[in-house]
Amino acid sequence: MFLRATVKFVVQDAIKNEARMGSSLLRLHFHDCVVNTIVKSAVQDEINKEARMGASLLRLHFHDCFVNGCDASVLLDDTASFIGEKGAAANLNSARGFEVIDQIKAELEKQCPGKVYCADILTLAARDSVFILGGPHWRVELGRKDARTASLDDANKDIPLSNWTLGQRAARFNALGLSTNELVALAGAHTMRQTKNSTSVKFDKNYYTNEAEQSEDRDNTQACPVMLINGKATKSIVNRYGDNPNAFSADFAAAMIKMSEIKPLTGRDGEIRQNCRRVNN
Repeated sequence: MFLRATVKFVVQDAIKNEARMGSSLLRLHFHDCVVNTIVKSAVQDEINKEARMGASLLRLHFHDCFVNGCDASVLLDDTASFIGEKGAAANLNSARGFEVIDQIKAELEKQCPGKVYCADILTLAARDSVFILGGPHWRVELGRKDARTASLDDANKDIPLSNWTLGQRAARFNALGLSTNELVALAGAHTMRQTKNSTSVKFDKNYYTNEAEQSEDRDNTQACPVMLINGKATKSIVNRYGDNPNAFSADFAAAMIKMSEIKPLTGRDGEIRQNCRRVNN
């Protein structure tokens, strides 16, 4: 038992160290073109057409980073050599925004051909979606290369599902170097969802205030919002964010930066895809 626990912690430490080494190679001004301006303008246009697209782009970034790091593998279509992640349980019939990334990539190929990674586009699009909908802004370091493969099995195994317990979620976050506090902060991204009784979409603290108010009326502890307010390690964090929107915004931004730097492909690994849906020939 002791040996098994020791091996577990050694593996987790190795994963965290690998993530730190990769993130140290990212740079704020990696590209010598106006990539930030082009991405933000495109995201703004799409959100003006459909506000909930912001949440979709953010979710796409989450699901990308949780499967073998932030490498744009979620964008790849199936090929003869691998089955991609779009058909995973957490993505099938729900993941969207692929066409938006395609449009941004096409424009960047006109302005800066062969220079901008799809993984960086996805990271910037998520950040800009949050900011445009009223959330915090944070600096994004760039240089995440694009993966040459994807894995349906890994996506099914590694992306949290709605029926996961709080313990399962915390374990998955911890394996990626993310704390329980960061789990709660990142869960606040659900505030951007368009509710059934509202036509507006915005980023605010209501996710936490609503969960605190509804927790006594709902007994489905498998639902992520309810499990957070009922969790011993998370209840105080939910209440703090509900009372202090500035603390939530600051922690959310910090957690997004950390998540976006999970195991990026740098150096000789990966490539700059010409088309985000397929690897280069």
